[in-house]
Amino acid sequence: MTLTVPTLVTIMRIALALAIVVPFLVLDRPAADFWAAILFAAASASDFLDGHLARRTGSATEFGAMLDSIADKVLIASAFIVIAAHSGIGAYVAPPFALILFREFLIAGIRERLAGREQGLNVTYLAKWKTAAQMLASMLLICIGGFAAAGWGGFARAPDGGPTWPDMIGCAMAWIACVLTLVSGFDYFAKAASILKGAPDDG
Repeated sequence: MTLTVPTLVTIMRIALALAIVVPFLVLDRPAADFWAAILFAAASASDFLDGHLARRTGSATEFGAMLDSIADKVLIASAFIVIAAHSGIGAYVAPPFALILFREFLIAGIRERLAGREQGLNVTYLAKWKTAAQMLASMLLICIGGFAAAGWGGFARAPDGGPTWPDMIGCAMAWIACVLTLVSGFDYFAKAASILKGAPDDG
């Protein structure tokens, strides 16, 4: 197996995704939030870079496509863990996060079920939009958590820890990402059901 440049970029994205939690282990806030945001932004940018390189150089591979899907899920899961643990509004974002992760694992299982078939599930524009929305919501919430930890203006929370207006914007973005994720998931599910309809059970 030859590792292409786009695949190496994807591997780098997985490493960056896993590293997002590290700043909170070694730094105080809001410095930890700042570096987590930098790592997340770099990982998000690499998501677009590897695809662009693969198309431009004609070096797309099945292994690279599989790894790209894994990298996206690792990145989003790492961001969700950081946000839920450190944003201060974990209870508000937990429902959309749980639904998003449920969809991602469900579709991953469906893709595995369809592996080896001539007709598979191709990535749709809606799926690309949901990925972009997930990344935007995650980046926004990480930054909001950092600004709140720094006590900046309207980001600072009251003594009771209630959500601020920036928190509500971040939560709204999380729900928008959730809706796009569920709609694209239903689209994939319907297509998979059509592919499997009447197919013999191969275990």
